[in-house]
Amino acid sequence: MAVVSISRIQIRRGRRTDLPQLASGEFGWAVDSQELYIGNGAVSEGAPYVGNTKLLTEHDDLFQLANTYTYKVNSTIQTGDTANSPIERTLQERLDDIVSIRSFGATGDGTDQTAAIQRALDELFLGPSTKNNEVSRVKLFIDPGVYEISQTIHIPPYATIVGAGEDKTIFRASSDFSNEMFVTQNLEGTPGVPASRSTTTSLNQPRNILVSGMTIQSNNQKSLIVDCCADSVFENIKFLGSFELINSNFSASDIAIEIKALSQAVTSSNNIFRNISVKGKNLGLVADDDVINNTFEHCKFYELFEGVKLGAYTILGSPGQSYGPRHTKINNCTFDQIKRMAISVITGTSNTSESNKFFSVGNNGGSPENAAWPVIKFDTANNQSIGDWFARTEELGFDSRYSTAVYIPEVEGNSITEIEFTKTIPINEVPVPTKLLGFAADREKTIEVEYVYKSETIVATRTGTLHITINPAYNLSQITDDFDFIGGSALDTEKLEFSVALVDNNSDSLLDTLDLNVLNLTQNDNAQLEYRVKIKS
Repeated sequence: MAVVSISRIQIRRGRRTDLPQLASGEFGWAVDSQELYIGNGAVSEGAPYVGNTKLLTEHDDLFQLANTYTYKVNSTIQTGDTANSPIERTLQERLDDIVSIRSFGATGDGTDQTAAIQRALDELFLGPSTKNNEVSRVKLFIDPGVYEISQTIHIPPYATIVGAGEDKTIFRASSDFSNEMFVTQNLEGTPGVPASRSTTTSLNQPRNILVSGMTIQSNNQKSLIVDCCADSVFENIKFLGSFELINSNFSASDIAIEIKALSQAVTSSNNIFRNISVKGKNLGLVADDDVINNTFEHCKFYELFEGVKLGAYTILGSPGQSYGPRHTKINNCTFDQIKRMAISVITGTSNTSESNKFFSVGNNGGSPENAAWPVIKFDTANNQSIGDWFARTEELGFDSRYSTAVYIPEVEGNSITEIEFTKTIPINEVPVPTKLLGFAADREKTIEVEYVYKSETIVATRTGTLHITINPAYNLSQITDDFDFIGGSALDTEKLEFSVALVDNNSDSLLDTLDLNVLNLTQNDNAQLEYRVKIKS
């Protein structure tokens, strides 16, 4: 390479349209467009081509120049029709694939971010160029931080709002905020003007919304209202409040999630709530309207006044309240430290609790001996509990510490309940009938106890089902024992007997508990009894 000594740099200048072919290494300055060029030189000198090369200055738009982004460039991955024709995109296009809330001015620094958040949702999903435009239905990413909310945020149809995760992206109600924090709205809204709820139809209703990865912290507000919303997903969200089991006053407005409808046709349906946690709210979930087919799975409800409350304020015949909530599915969820009921259905049918776990529920914030409320309450027929597990079954069923406590039922109401509880307890020689298990005697019901008795003393196994029918109002109870016996002798089959008795544990003149008693005349017996329960009431 030749070394050229330059004593003075000569730069041509003029308008860009007058820029000539520059000599090799010669500069040219376009005074009108503020652009700088250098001559390529002749091909005979080694230049790849004749012409001028533009140099970058502070006046250039880097995004306009960076137009050759290729996914995994120089790799073996073929992005175009052929290996030699890769798909090229601009840097601007690549950066616009995911929209950050910071692009709309929300910083997440703990100050009021309401205007920026609503502006982002409106412009992305309700603007003239984005409404009803499938290509514009992008993902709005909410960066980690604390976003204070001072007015209701309206979520349009097809919105996708994804935070960085629970306790990372945090929406916090301002101290003087008393309205709903987030509400779904229909497609009639425009930027800056939320849609009126009364204009919602089955054609414009909010649908296909995804909200994920955040904490919503409120004081005494409704955190999320899912209003006439269909086919949407809410997942990985923590709802956080300030309710405490002790010394907290009840507030009907302190709700984590409320699901609403205008009518059977304009309703909230087929929504999925997955991996939701609710802590420190008065009420976890409330629904009174004709909402249908909404599912809650792998959720956690704890430190609440009540967990799920369906149809408590339904007025049949009112607009949107012909039936109340139906086909609500709650499965594989956990309820703990719930002051009253975990799940109650006052109005509505075909709602199901399945494979859930209920720990300290209905104990007024105290121990099991303070139980005052059922864990699940069905005031209407055709609702069911299937395969649920209740700590109460063990605590009041056979824990000797609570043998004289009033047995408040796990499930109260008209239902067939299969309690998912298999327990093995020792059975020794019992010369007089003695309480073995306890059950709630709150109403007329039938109890089936499937059991397996295995004795090492007489080398025998007895498998049977106890059919128990009670009517505490009339002090009526009866028991039958249908069993098969293998091993031992014919006399041994008569040495194990079960009986029942209705008792009044709190001395209020009302029979409240059913004692299942056992008599075992096998001398020095060393046996085990394994059982599970099904209750029809």
